Amino acid sequence: MDGKIVVIDYETMMNDHVPSPEHEPCDADFQSSFKFKFNFKSKAASESKFYEHFAKAINNGWLKGTNFKVVVTSATPDPSDPTKQRVDLVIYTLDSAPGDGDPANWSAIELSIEVKLEDVSDDPFDENAVTFQPSSTERKNNLGQVLSYSSILFENRQRTHQFSLVILGQCARIVRWDRAGALVSEKFNYVEQPWMLGRFLWRFARMSAAQRGHDTTATRVLTTSDEYRLMRERADVPQKNAEGFVVNEHARLLFKESVRNSSAQWWKLRIDDSAGPRFFLVGEPHFQASGLPGRATRGYVAVDLADPRGALVFLKDAWRVAHAGIEREGNILRYLNEKAVSRVPTLVCHGDVRMRKDERAGEDEADIEDDHIEDEEDDVETESEDEGKSVNDEERPCGRRQQTVSQKYWTARETGAQCPMKIHRHYRIVVREVGLPMSHFKNAKELVYLLARGISAHDQAYQAGILHRDISAGNVLIQIKEVVKDGKLVRTRDVLLTDWELSKRLDQSDAEPRQPDRTGTWQFMSANALSNPWRVIGVEDEMESFFHLLLFYAIRYLPHNCKDVGMFMEEYFDGFTKENGKYFCGLAKLAAVKGGSITLPNQAVQLVFYLPAEAQDENNPGSSPSNAPSAPGRSSDADRKPHPINVVLDCMLEWLHAQYSLINEQQDPTAGPLAGAPPPPEEQAEEAPTEEEMWFIDEYDVDFTDPARKKGTVYSERAKLEELAANLKEHRHVVSLFGRVWSGKALDAELGAWPRDDKVPDQLRPDFRPDRDPEHGPALGSKRASLHGGRDAASEVPPPTKRRSTRNSHVG
Repeated sequence: MDGKIVVIDYETMMNDHVPSPEHEPCDADFQSSFKFKFNFKSKAASESKFYEHFAKAINNGWLKGTNFKVVVTSATPDPSDPTKQRVDLVIYTLDSAPGDGDPANWSAIELSIEVKLEDVSDDPFDENAVTFQPSSTERKNNLGQVLSYSSILFENRQRTHQFSLVILGQCARIVRWDRAGALVSEKFNYVEQPWMLGRFLWRFARMSAAQRGHDTTATRVLTTSDEYRLMRERADVPQKNAEGFVVNEHARLLFKESVRNSSAQWWKLRIDDSAGPRFFLVGEPHFQASGLPGRATRGYVAVDLADPRGALVFLKDAWRVAHAGIEREGNILRYLNEKAVSRVPTLVCHGDVRMRKDERAGEDEADIEDDHIEDEEDDVETESEDEGKSVNDEERPCGRRQQTVSQKYWTARETGAQCPMKIHRHYRIVVREVGLPMSHFKNAKELVYLLARGISAHDQAYQAGILHRDISAGNVLIQIKEVVKDGKLVRTRDVLLTDWELSKRLDQSDAEPRQPDRTGTWQFMSANALSNPWRVIGVEDEMESFFHLLLFYAIRYLPHNCKDVGMFMEEYFDGFTKENGKYFCGLAKLAAVKGGSITLPNQAVQLVFYLPAEAQDENNPGSSPSNAPSAPGRSSDADRKPHPINVVLDCMLEWLHAQYSLINEQQDPTAGPLAGAPPPPEEQAEEAPTEEEMWFIDEYDVDFTDPARKKGTVYSERAKLEELAANLKEHRHVVSLFGRVWSGKALDAELGAWPRDDKVPDQLRPDFRPDRDPEHGPALGSKRASLHGGRDAASEVPPPTKRRSTRNSHVG
C-alpha cells in the first residue's frame, strides 16, 4: 500500500462519497440519539466488552428503523473462509444478518468495523507520514489486518468499492476502498462529537446499492429462475456436435466444477460491447486474484445467453489499468485475430463496465467530467474505427464507466508529482477458447513442444507489431482442438497464449512510461526488468520469461535433486531484495542468469533433472513403464541418468550468462571451455519426419542434427559472448533450440530418448506460502501456477505464491 493511501478531511469524504438524502436530521439529533457509555480507562476494559455496548448503541440509535443492523462477529468466522479471519463488528441488511451465535458471512457484509482501544498506538494510518503508512510494527500489522478484511470482502462479492470503519478507542476513521487504493478520513472523536459518526451511518443506511459499492451490472441468479435451471443443464449434459460426437467436454467439466457448490453465488454478468449489451451466466470463478490494490482479475467458464446451448466460453473480469497509451485487451485481440496470428484467443466481445444512467456511486461532478474527457481520448487512441462509430455514449443503454477515484485525491494533494496510484476501470472480455493449465502437460517432451509453439505465437504477434510483456504460468495454456476426420472425432493439444492486457504496440513511443511501476508477473519477469523497473521490455526479456516458465514446471513435476521445492520456489521465483522501500530482483534468480547455473538452496550443488527409474521410452511404447515415476531422493544421484530437459535449460542459461556478462560489462578471464559438450551424433538411418517435426522444419527450418551445445565455447571471448547473447533476441534461435532437443537427435548419447512417463505429482505442497515482508501482510495476491490472469501483473511488490479462493483447474 506504499503510496496508495490518501487521508482526506471528514467533510470531503461525506460530500463526495456519502451523499445526503432529503430530510437529513440536524447534527443535534445525531448527537442525542447515541446512547453509549464505556470506560476506556478501566483495567477491565476489553475489546470484547466494547463490541456489545457499541453494537447496541448503534442499533438502538442511528440504525433503528432501517434495513441494517450491527452484528458482533468476532468469535464466529465464516466456515467457507479458509483463512478463518474474523471482523469484530459487521453491518448486514436485516434479511442477511446471521443470528446470535451463527457464523459470519463474508458475501453478505455491507460494512466492516474493526475495533482497537488505543487511538494512537493502534492506528493503522499515520497522518504525519508522507505515505500515511505507520512505521511501528504493531500499527503495520493493524494496517495489514484491515487491508486483509477489505480484500476478502472484495473477493466474496461483485463490488466497485466498499466502506469500512476503524474504531480507535474514542476516535474513528471512515475508509473508502477501491482498486486504486484507500481514502481515509481524518481521525475524529465520536464520543465528544457523535454526530460525525451518526451522520455517516445514517446516510450509509439510506444509500443505494451502487453507492454502497455493489456492482449492479452483476445480477444474482436465483435458484427459482430459468437461468439457474439452464446452468444446471449445461453443467450436467454433455454438448454434442452435428455428427453426434461429444465435444468441449473439458469446458463442461470446468463449468460443472464452478457450480458444484449450490450455496455459492452465481451471477448474470453484463458486457457493454460496442454492438450492444451481452449477458453471460457464471458460477464461482476458477481463479481470483486477491489483494489490494490491483486489477482483481477473475476468470470464469460462462454460458453465453446469446447462444445458451452453444459452446461454453471464457469470461475475464478485471479492473484494467486505464492510462494513456494502454489499449484494451479486446482491441489487441481483435487486431491479432485480423492478422491471423495463431494460438491466441478468439475475441467474442468486450467492453468497459458501465453503470445505469440513473445510478450515482457517490462521486462528485468533477469525476464525471474527467471521465467524459478520458472517454473521448480512448475513442481516438484505442477504439477500432468500426467500434468507435457504432455506438456512442449517448446511444448506450447505460451511463458512465465504473472507475476508481482514489487516485484523483492523491493527484490533487501532490500537484505536479507522479501519482503512484493507477487509474483502474472495470472491464470484461469474452473469448471463444476455454483452456487448461500448462500443468496438465503429459510429459516433459510435450511441455517443451508446447512452449516452443508458445514462443512461435509470441513471434507471430511480434511480427505483427505487438509485444506481449507478461509471459507467465497463468498466460501460457493448453487448448484442446477437436475436428471430425474420416468419421472420427480427433482431439489434439496445442498451446494458447493468453492475457494480452499488458501488451504494447512496437510503434508506440517509449519516451514516457504508461504506468507508474514495472509491468509483468513477478515470478517470471527477467532479472534485468526486476533490477531496472523503468527499462523497456524487449524480446530477450520475454525469452528469459519462457526460460523461467519451463523451469517453473520442471521443478514441480519432474524428478530432480532438489530436496526442498518450496524453498527453491520461494528463493528463485518469489525472492526479492529491498532498497529504500523499493523491491528488486531476488538473489537466486540474479545469480542463476549471471552465473549460468542454478545452485540449490542449502545444498551447494547445481540443480539437475533426472530420468525416472525404468521410465518408458517415448519413442518405444512397447518398453516397460514404471508403475509410478520416481520422486527426488528415491535413489542415489550418482546412479541416476540425467534428463534431456537439462540440455534446454543449460543452453539457455549459457545464453543468459553471456547476455548478463555484456550487460554488466564483466568478463571472467579464468573461465575455460564449457564442460559436457556433446560429441557429434552418430550417423543414423533417416526416418520420415512426424507432423510435429514438420512444423519445426516448415516454420523455423530447424536442423535436428545440429548439436544444441557447441563444443569449445569460451566465456572470456567478447565476440563469443555477443554471439551467444544474440540468440535471445530472435525467436527463431530459441524455437530451434527447443526443436533440436525435443527431437532427441542432437542429444548426448548418454541421455537417450525422451521418456514417456517422466511426470511426477506436484512436488510443491498445496499449503505452501512464501515468507513475506511483514509490513505488507497477507493481502497481496499472485497469479501463480495454473491460473490465467489471476494476479496483478504490474506491481512494485513481489507477490506471495499461493492465492485465496482458487480452484485447481484453470481456464483461459
